[in-house]
Amino acid sequence: MGKKSRRKSKYRPGIGVAARRPPPETAGAVSAAVTAPPPKVTSSGSRQPVAARDYSYIRPDLKFTGILAGSLIVVVIILSFILG
Repeated sequence: MGKKSRRKSKYRPGIGVAARRPPPETAGAVSAAVTAPPPKVTSSGSRQPVAARDYSYIRPDLKFTGILAGSLIVVVIILSFILG
């Protein structure tokens, strides 16, 4: 096996720690907001249940995968009768 080498990741400005820091003029306002107590969570009922989320964009992919898997199973069964 050949030797694997790791490539250094390309520098992408705007992703590092400096990009996450607030500008100096708003640093005081942000530090005041950070020291405020976190909001209270009343109950888990306020979160959306998993079933209520919108996954309609996945349905066509699942349909295609199901049709493809079903057709491959049918081909394997037919080949087992022909070759077996």
